Amino acid sequence: MYVQFLCPNLLTDAAGNQSPCGRQLRAPRDKAGRLAKCPQCGSKVKVPAASDPAFGIDAGPAIATDAVGHDHDDLQLQVRQDDFDDPVLDGAARPGAIETEPRMRSSSASSANPRTKNFLPLDQTNRCRKCGKATNARGYCDSCNYSSAPRAPAAGTQIDHIKIKTTGMQLWISDVVSEGVPPGILALILHVLFAALIVVLSGIVYTNTQGMMCVTLAAIITAGAFFYVATVWKIRQFRHDPYATLAWFQRPFWDGVLWYCRKNGWADPKHPNRVIIDKRHSLLTDQELDKVKDLKHAAVLDLEGTRVSDGAFRFFYRMDNLQCVVLKDTEVSHEAVFRLQQTRPKLWIWY
Repeated sequence: MYVQFLCPNLLTDAAGNQSPCGRQLRAPRDKAGRLAKCPQCGSKVKVPAASDPAFGIDAGPAIATDAVGHDHDDLQLQVRQDDFDDPVLDGAARPGAIETEPRMRSSSASSANPRTKNFLPLDQTNRCRKCGKATNARGYCDSCNYSSAPRAPAAGTQIDHIKIKTTGMQLWISDVVSEGVPPGILALILHVLFAALIVVLSGIVYTNTQGMMCVTLAAIITAGAFFYVATVWKIRQFRHDPYATLAWFQRPFWDGVLWYCRKNGWADPKHPNRVIIDKRHSLLTDQELDKVKDLKHAAVLDLEGTRVSDGAFRFFYRMDNLQCVVLKDTEVSHEAVFRLQQTRPKLWIWY
């Protein structure tokens, strides 16, 4: 059983004119008296009591009219469980937050009614959940730098169900080296060339050297072969196991790349004016991240040693220019990093 009611909030257009929201909503009867967010105007509305004579208990969809006489049979929305008393509710913009209940209408009725599915009511914009001002298409507020929860497909999917794809440096190397050659064929060529190189070097060592020199060169060749095979195995693991992490012999390489980038000031000839934010080893938290100047324009975000956690990822998903992010020695989880990496394949992450 449901309580059916109209949203009483007022909408204000650019000219300052006000009109009632009038969106018809339905809510379970046991939610009477609780606050929920109207998916049209974004303001909170109190679910009326079922005993209120102005409202009725409805077991199914029905047609109602708003204050200006427009019927809402095609705009009726059902408020679901996660829409109640949620300070960060995203309303209709968040997948799964509401459920639309369309009603069949005749063509004549649709043409006579100005509030059809193709009609945009006054002030129907995405608004910041923190300050209430309009946000951009990706949910970022220019006024207070607040970002809504991520809406990327991988952000709400279980980690075991995400289809793993090539990302980060591996994707960059593949794009640069392959030049249109399929990765499988390129990998096969590299394996064959490396095996041939090992055979040739081994032959040269055993036929032209002796004593300790022969042993030393043989050890070097063996170590090189080991690291090559181990690296290939780890690359394959990263392509099939969502819980894969860097091995001990890979971390020095990544740390070296990070050191080089920092030493050169994250210089990039192709993007000389990109925004670089360095907050490493500070007391920065998730709540303070939205106060960082030029955050949404940042191409490099160095947060090593800060107190950020998984809550900061709502900003990362909205940063269109982000190319590199350092999350070493923070409280972020492996699952959150994996989802971000799979959603933004070109992003380089140090974790």
